[in-house]
Amino acid sequence: MHLGKLKSIRSHNIDDYRHPFERLLASDELEQLVARWLTRALAGEAENFDPGTIASGSQIILYKDDWINMGFRYLPAQAAIESSGQPEFPYLMSTPTHLLVGVLGGAMLIDLYEVRRLERKDVLDRSARLERRGARVFASGSYFEQRPTQDVLDVREVTTGVVLVEFALRAQDPLVWHFDRTTMLACNVSSSDVHATRQQFCAAILRRLCGAGAAPDLRWLAVRSPSHFVRWTALKHLIEVDLVEALPVLRATTDDPHPHVRSAALRTLENLTRAGRME
Repeated sequence: MHLGKLKSIRSHNIDDYRHPFERLLASDELEQLVARWLTRALAGEAENFDPGTIASGSQIILYKDDWINMGFRYLPAQAAIESSGQPEFPYLMSTPTHLLVGVLGGAMLIDLYEVRRLERKDVLDRSARLERRGARVFASGSYFEQRPTQDVLDVREVTTGVVLVEFALRAQDPLVWHFDRTTMLACNVSSSDVHATRQQFCAAILRRLCGAGAAPDLRWLAVRSPSHFVRWTALKHLIEVDLVEALPVLRATTDDPHPHVRSAALRTLENLTRAGRME
């Protein structure tokens, strides 16, 4: 009933979904939904079931359409991480989508951060930093919110393991921001577009397997891809396999729409000139 209400809403405003999500979380409907999915998955009947995706941090999709995505993941019990301890990852990451995250079973302690000094969401700004807003314990039946490219959360402790039910708007910001845990400064960005990430991966394999034979496909990606990550990745591989084919594209890329690609192209031309590789 409550899930049906969520599905019927067509909005890009997270506030329109908040109350139905709260009611869904307060009922037993959500736990039954997850339990039914798991039962079907173990019997090999569930849609989207892939045993390889069931691991700590991996999301299992319960429902998605053109507006929303809802899935769940399991976080095993985790002892408290002291400030002097060594966490698993050296950086914290933003989320590109607006999230409501419900907690089922157990409890978790989370440090809350907010991104500061960020003027553009689509260009890496190393002066952007995280500002700590405190810590909160979220018990079973509660939920927390993550605003895209604004809220960053750090799980510090998990008791007895928890199931996180993640409700997200499909609309998303272009980048995932990475922040250094020590300095809290922005240190990297990556594409939030799964399709673009897969194209980068495929371009790397194509270059490795086909060498110069990959040049036509790499050139097409370097010129035509709407993602600046893909354009530059493809061009780098093209330079490696066929410099003659790559040079006209590299020169044209100094006028690329994205500032990171333009600056990288200029640096590469300077390096090639110094190395005596320019014709």
